[in-house]
Amino acid sequence: MSAHVGHDEITPGTPVFDATGAALGPVASSDATNLYVLDRAIPLSAIARTDPSGIHLHLSRAALHAGAATEQAAATGRIVVSLAEERLTVDTREVNLGEVIIRKRTIEEERMVPVVFRREEVEIIRREPGESWSPGDTLGADTEITRIPIRGREAIVGTQAFVGREVVIDKARIAEEGHVTGTVRREHVTVEERYAQARPGLEREFVAGRGETGRTFAEAEPQYRVGFNAGSDPRYAGRDFAEVEPAVRQEYGATDQDGGDGWEMLRREIRGGFEAARRS
Repeated sequence: MSAHVGHDEITPGTPVFDATGAALGPVASSDATNLYVLDRAIPLSAIARTDPSGIHLHLSRAALHAGAATEQAAATGRIVVSLAEERLTVDTREVNLGEVIIRKRTIEEERMVPVVFRREEVEIIRREPGESWSPGDTLGADTEITRIPIRGREAIVGTQAFVGREVVIDKARIAEEGHVTGTVRREHVTVEERYAQARPGLEREFVAGRGETGRTFAEAEPQYRVGFNAGSDPRYAGRDFAEVEPAVRQEYGATDQDGGDGWEMLRREIRGGFEAARRS
């Protein structure tokens, strides 16, 4: 399935994509056996094709991780698996909680205020010399009356505005403690003793049947592990490999870039792992 690309044909900075089309990053460097992307060694045999858009692999990101873990275990006897998880981040933002409407209106009401009025009164009576007159007597028709205007006062009602009282409205920020809940995800890994027990047999099976492919067990083991996990998956219980092959192939993300021969090679390894899981 490999495009048989030599490391001298690979230009640093070329984008690399896995079998699903996901970008893995640019090529940092390459040598006779591997190309290096973000400090990750990828075998040249994993290259499916190259085109102007970049280098395309026939392995998915998951298969590459599995292969890297296997190489690490072979070199050091230890597998270090990085587990990612999410954590909640809490921030605050201002939101509209409503509004307070304050209405001020004018009310008319009738009031009674006591007022003292003053007015002038004058009375002038003319009488002839010697003519007697006392208050209350009726004046004769020939009596001359002189009228003098007099002044008084009348009430003029008006209004004057003044501050009778005040209403003070305070707006304060209140801090209160609350609790928020959210859903976070985290990765977890399960190392199965069953696969560790089956691995020697799978390696012997690979060495006996690899023929002239020139591939190593380290290159084939990711496919064996994918098949072993599928054979242990409760979803596929009671079903043979022919029934679950389409689903496994879709999850694995392999593509047929070489007219079908490439998948057939991977299929043998995946099926071998699947059947080993059923036997264990």
